[in-house]
Amino acid sequence: MKKITLFFCIAIFVATAFSFKAIYDLKKSTAEVEQTDGLYIFTDSKPGMEYTVIGEVKLPMAYGKEKKHINVKQSLIEKAKKNYPTAEGIIIIYEKLEMEKAIVIDFKE
Repeated sequence: MKKITLFFCIAIFVATAFSFKAIYDLKKSTAEVEQTDGLYIFTDSKPGMEYTVIGEVKLPMAYGKEKKHINVKQSLIEKAKKNYPTAEGIIIIYEKLEMEKAIVIDFKE
């Protein structure tokens, strides 16, 4: 009886260990993003967790001939926080010859 119980416990441990590996498998594209002003910022990437799009913010083309990434990013963050105070993150999209924009998201629990 002790051998069956021991075998059963080992089987559960092994199955649990393999299930965690299957859920979160690190790849070359896996990363952790930083937060800025309370928002998770995704640039040229997308969240691994499921999320809901709650809106979009844009900056006009005339925003700046001397625009720099940090200025665009900070302006998009400020606009997202102002328009969507419950936002948890933004996905910044840079498009050629168009407005700079960000998709504003909330994560699904």
